[in-house]
Amino acid sequence: MLDIPKTVIRRASRADIPEIADLIGRALAPFLSIGRQPIERYIAYSRNIADRWSSGDVLVVEDAEGIAGTVTYVDSVRRQDSLLPVEWATFRTLAVHPRARGRGLGGQLVQHCIETARNERAAVIGLHTGAFMATARGVYQRAGFQRSPEHDFFASSFLAFDTSEGDLLVAAYRLDL
Repeated sequence: MLDIPKTVIRRASRADIPEIADLIGRALAPFLSIGRQPIERYIAYSRNIADRWSSGDVLVVEDAEGIAGTVTYVDSVRRQDSLLPVEWATFRTLAVHPRARGRGLGGQLVQHCIETARNERAAVIGLHTGAFMATARGVYQRAGFQRSPEHDFFASSFLAFDTSEGDLLVAAYRLDL
């Protein structure tokens, strides 16, 4: 029988920020081949947890080796963007450390966000993900999320970069609660 380490989901502390930023960088590094400038901007934005600290609950999933994954849950009250309808709950920056992939940790974090949104009586929880992130899209679809293309956008419009190296579709998903 496979011995899977126990995990705990908890709210991150400010002391966790460097480890979370490192985890996000490691998780996203394989995508650099898609287009260096767009992905570098995306990684820099995603790693900058400190700037978004008060706009949501930064969560981590820990195992015996430390922080194995992260996500930021944002309720409709603290939303600071208009990328999705303001009444929706959302989550962003879901990342699992490469050493911990394949154990369902991303799905655990997604389910935690869904349950939090339900407990807060949100009618909808939405998210955006890079259209190139096939594994993440699969996690969201298995959790019941449906495409919401009317809320898609291109990364250049949000991260302000030169599109000469290409652009990235940021695909929207929603789950009616």
